[in-house]
Amino acid sequence: MKILKILLYIVLGIVVLIAALGIFGKKSYHVERSIDIAAPKGMVYEYARFFNNFNEWSPWSPLDPKMTSSITGTDGEAGVLYEWKGNEDVGTGSQKITAISADRIDYEVNFKEPFESTSPVFMTFEDKDSLTKVTWGFDMHIAFPWNGFAMLTDMDAAIGRDYENGLANLKKILELKARERYFGLRAKQEQIPQQTYAMIRQTVEMPAAGAFFGANLPKILEAVQKSGVA
Repeated sequence: MKILKILLYIVLGIVVLIAALGIFGKKSYHVERSIDIAAPKGMVYEYARFFNNFNEWSPWSPLDPKMTSSITGTDGEAGVLYEWKGNEDVGTGSQKITAISADRIDYEVNFKEPFESTSPVFMTFEDKDSLTKVTWGFDMHIAFPWNGFAMLTDMDAAIGRDYENGLANLKKILELKARERYFGLRAKQEQIPQQTYAMIRQTVEMPAAGAFFGANLPKILEAVQKSGVA
């Protein structure tokens, strides 16, 4: 019986400690991380604003390959809703774009599991010489008594690590896309329709090239006219 009393006192002590932390402890946490990406601001923004791309760079997607997600509304615009459901590492919840501009995207994130909370999240995009500075911020609100447990964890380090990984993924993807461009233009592969060409092929020395073209160009034009191609 003595051992049971000791265990009971220990449990009660832990409950009192958690309750005290919940009453007097922090209920809000601000986490913010930034990264410089060697890609145009417009390219970074156009990629980041679509939920359809989120699973490609999200730091949580690799934690649950079986995670399911859905998008409701017009992707990339205010009001669009992204919902996910996964294991205990990624939880269950949703995030919605509440406001969007060329420099900033604001979200409302609602967690359902492992605990319920609603928090604002934002991303900002800033020109920085030839780079784009992306900042990802999170103002987390934790209700009583869960905030007591949160006091026992370094929330900035825990969430910040995920944000750093997500931004690193975003940097890797976008810098690869930026390198696919040449003087601001993207190479595009297309199927060219069948073409008909007329030519006279002959190997000549460079000093004789002018005479060659002068003698043979009229012949080519005459052949084209007779064929009815032109």
